[in-house]
Amino acid sequence: MSLGLLIDTSMMGVSLAICDFGVGEIKWKYSHPEQYGSAAKLSQLYQQGLLATGLRSADMSKLLVSNGPGSFTGIKVGLSWAYGFAVSNPQVKWLASSSLAAAAQHLCRNKAGKGPLLVFLPSTKTHGYAAHIESPDGEVKTSLVQAGHDKGPAGPLLSLDLNTQIFWAGPWEKMQTYLSNQGNEQKSLTPPELLEAGLLGMHDMAVKSPEDAWSEQFPAPNYLRKSTAEERLEAQKGALLK
Repeated sequence: MSLGLLIDTSMMGVSLAICDFGVGEIKWKYSHPEQYGSAAKLSQLYQQGLLATGLRSADMSKLLVSNGPGSFTGIKVGLSWAYGFAVSNPQVKWLASSSLAAAAQHLCRNKAGKGPLLVFLPSTKTHGYAAHIESPDGEVKTSLVQAGHDKGPAGPLLSLDLNTQIFWAGPWEKMQTYLSNQGNEQKSLTPPELLEAGLLGMHDMAVKSPEDAWSEQFPAPNYLRKSTAEERLEAQKGALLK
């Protein structure tokens, strides 16, 4: 057996799974989209998973955690818990990935007609994240997207053709207004659908990752942007320098 954990607190709420990566089996899983409070219960949820499977922490050898992009607080919570778990269980090796990218790849393989796909994850009224994939086995590209002006999105957003299917991981009025006349097929993901796609996509990634991809080195967060507080501080510094 190759037992391990999947952890995602970066998109919304919390997702946790205990898996046997050797045979590609999810032995136990839990997801809840509630933004506040769920991630703080990670240890309690993990204990529930151990009881349900009859396993121990000493049985775990791998840990795949989402390092973003997504919620700043969620990324920090997930990585902090995973770091504490790995320190307490030195036999565990790490792998970090984007749950947003994993969700996009899973949706492309299973629900989107195998064509180009774009998943938007709103962050604020003007900023959000996008995961773009051209084909089921293609590379997923994640980017920061800004929709704060009348000319449409700014940032490294790839130009869309009519074959690109758009999935919304939450309401984003500015971007949805801009894209409403583009003619692309668009669908809204419910929170459980988003979390399920992210968890299953991460599981696929863990199963297919070679042994040398797992490391003892602590993964870095992938924020893609500065926090609101940092942006305000920079704006204040810029105003003082003028």
